[in-house]
Amino acid sequence: MSARTLFSRFETSQASYVYDTSTNAILGVPRQLWEQLGTVERDASQQPAANEAVTALQAEGYLQPCEVRTMQFYSPEMLRERVFNAIPQLTLELTERCNLRCHYCAFTYDNDRVSQCRAMGRETAVHAVDIFLAHSRQAATPTISFWGGEPLLGFRLMRAVIEYANGRAADRPLRYSFTTNATLVTPAIAAFLARNRVDLLVSLDGPRHVHDQNRRGKGDTATFDRVIAGLHHLKDADAEYYKTVRFNCVVARDTDLDELMQFFADEELTAGHHVSLLPASRAGLPNSPRTQRYGGLTPSQLARARTMFVESRQRRDRELNAAAELYAKQLQPVALRSRTVLGETIHPNGCCAPLLRKMLVRVNGDVHLCEQPPYKNCLGNVSTGLDLDQAVRLAMEYASRSVAECSRCWAMRLCGACYLDSMTDGRWHPVNRARECAVRRERIRDSLVQYAAVCEDNPSAFDYLEGTTFTFPV
Repeated sequence: MSARTLFSRFETSQASYVYDTSTNAILGVPRQLWEQLGTVERDASQQPAANEAVTALQAEGYLQPCEVRTMQFYSPEMLRERVFNAIPQLTLELTERCNLRCHYCAFTYDNDRVSQCRAMGRETAVHAVDIFLAHSRQAATPTISFWGGEPLLGFRLMRAVIEYANGRAADRPLRYSFTTNATLVTPAIAAFLARNRVDLLVSLDGPRHVHDQNRRGKGDTATFDRVIAGLHHLKDADAEYYKTVRFNCVVARDTDLDELMQFFADEELTAGHHVSLLPASRAGLPNSPRTQRYGGLTPSQLARARTMFVESRQRRDRELNAAAELYAKQLQPVALRSRTVLGETIHPNGCCAPLLRKMLVRVNGDVHLCEQPPYKNCLGNVSTGLDLDQAVRLAMEYASRSVAECSRCWAMRLCGACYLDSMTDGRWHPVNRARECAVRRERIRDSLVQYAAVCEDNPSAFDYLEGTTFTFPV
């Protein structure tokens, strides 16, 4: 692979910039130099022409040729060792069923998912817990989470798993967590969750008229009052425990962010709790007037979220509200980028090392990387054990197939690509990969623009992130 200078130009309304891949630096540059570098950017075979400005930058260590030769997670031996000892999280798919039919949920329209409605058996769950406990002894905080469908439809199994795991791991603390729509919470369930300090993320989309627009039950019934009733049960069970409950809010494109933030700040059951916003996605949804409300934030919503972030940082608020936090998260990969000089080896984009972020066990016992479909890269079954050879092959294949293109891409150090971006039906798909890479580059360039614009208005806007650990490629 021949070394080449990699960079990307971008502008804000106030200045011209170059992002330099070799140093991960964002450089403010004169407009004339910015335009001269445009010729190089359009033709990757060229190198920056020697002139006084370029020479000065190169003398300071910028615009150096990038000589990436390899991409790797760990060595195969180290990957095996880490998987054998340090899997941090087990996620159990208790059931494929859900008691709601939310308009923006792909499973609402997925006939295979709705018609199968399978549930995990106790034997499968026990095997999964045994394997997890055997392979998580070096994990800092071993966590067992529950997934569905709606996990509370499998509460009996959830309770059995927690009691079994507590008995098996008396020598070390375990954490438990899951996301729920809270409509099935009863006083007895609330008491059990509080007693075991289960981390809860409750789905609540805002005030009644906003929540009930999309969070619908079977027969297209409203669900807001049922969620509120579940929250009351949780608070009545243990007020101190209830303070740890967090909220997840899915945002449609016609949602007023100011109204949303006011609701969560003023509502008795949500005030003071952490709230996360998630733009509703159209991925997997049919094209219909109903689903036109989904597909990421609108430009006006994004602009409002940006204003909230900037104003919050100017006030030096101790915490961001959910809208400001959503905006900031999009820029964190840029704000927290490594400031080291690029070497000959890079990490594989944003891909996780197999099983070292989580171990997902589906209802039939098959083991996967995470909850993201399609489920084609199976890494064993809990009845027969983990397939460490397949985990190593998946990681090594991704690295070997990616390095040629990634080593020539200016965005390699900011990229968050996933296995799924490169595969179809579990197999490498170069056309899909190229298409997804183009989309990601545009998103990264947009993040650079937004980050620079914010810093122009407030150079200390991201100082609050100092000391934050962010697991992202360097």
